[in-house]
Amino acid sequence: MGKKGGKKASTEDKSRKRGKKKKTTTSPIEDALACPPVAKFFHELVVGNGIGEHAVENAAEAYRKAWESRREKALAAAQQHPNDGGASEHLILGPFFGPQSWRIEGEDPQRATTWSWLGFQSVHFCRKN
Repeated sequence: MGKKGGKKASTEDKSRKRGKKKKTTTSPIEDALACPPVAKFFHELVVGNGIGEHAVENAAEAYRKAWESRREKALAAAQQHPNDGGASEHLILGPFFGPQSWRIEGEDPQRATTWSWLGFQSVHFCRKN
């Protein structure tokens, strides 16, 4: 019965525990940057179609021609990515692209389609002044 009263912490012990303040720290990334980076991925679908006796070759050639125009379009969009913040550094990564897929139909006339996507990553890094 008397043991419970003896184990209670004194008022001094409680005040010491309350007096400790937690140290607030920021991560190294937060220290290095004034604001988080802003990124956006700009992608385009590249498609090539062919029909007739040389459908596969025609689709492959159409795909090669479309590749360059779609690459330029995605790159231009990434370069024009607006910056909402103040002064920043702009980095463009890529091109990135997915696997090329095919669909070949052997009916008369033969048809072939090939496609994939490509794109560029646009990243704005804020400068800490």
